[in-house]
Amino acid sequence: MNQSLDTLKSAFTSWPKNLKPLLVKTAALTKKSTASSSSMNNKKREHEAAVDELSEALLVQVGKLKEDPTRQNRQPYRRKRTIPQRIRADCRKIRRLIARLPQETQS
Repeated sequence: MNQSLDTLKSAFTSWPKNLKPLLVKTAALTKKSTASSSSMNNKKREHEAAVDELSEALLVQVGKLKEDPTRQNRQPYRRKRTIPQRIRADCRKIRRLIARLPQETQS
């Protein structure tokens, strides 16, 4: 009986020695877990912000398309129509300038 008490006593006295490394390891793992969780939360917030920004940009683009779906289709036709008008106007200006030049007399 005395021997089992000695064994129990030595186990009881060695228990804090065995517990201390486990507590240190637990604290380190807790710290690492907290840092990892914090990092994950930051990345999640950044991702959500990026998704929100892209969603907003998409909505703006869709709104522009709904506004006037034929606007982009009309622009080339408008350009085609205005180019000849501009050329005619420039020709008129050139003719007016030529008319103002002194005339040469043929002798």
